[in-house]
Amino acid sequence: MLKKKDSWTTKEVQKLIEEEFGVNYSSWQVRRILKSFGMKYAKPYQKDYRKPENAEKTLKNLSEAKICDDIIGFDEMAVEANANTARLWSFSKPVRRVATYVKAKVVGFYTINGESLIEFSESNRAEDFVTFLRKIRDLNPEKRIVIVLDNFRRIMPRR
Repeated sequence: MLKKKDSWTTKEVQKLIEEEFGVNYSSWQVRRILKSFGMKYAKPYQKDYRKPENAEKTLKNLSEAKICDDIIGFDEMAVEANANTARLWSFSKPVRRVATYVKAKVVGFYTINGESLIEFSESNRAEDFVTFLRKIRDLNPEKRIVIVLDNFRRIMPRR
């Protein structure tokens, strides 16, 4: 039954035992039982559910590629939002699948072969973004710059 889920809190297992078997164990006893099953008790590794399985390999391949000597970078507007303090029981390394960002007034340019930049701004207006793009150019003056904008929404003019 415990293998149906990636990871469990001690209280979740206590509740499962009580509901399924009508037995009420202390948290100390539940921990002892789980340890005897070979389960590990650790802080979970946070994994964004939207991240592709081969993301590291793709980035490594991209960083090793010689693409016209262009500066290749990614927009970065993520801020860690989830505390990783609770320990979980798991038969393997505990994983907690979460969305690992919140909306914030921060803009960044992470490059694999040039100068990166991050800024915390007062606002997120179009003019601020244009200023940010100029700063990227100032840091990387010699080559053409390719910016990958994920989750970029096209801004339509108001009528």
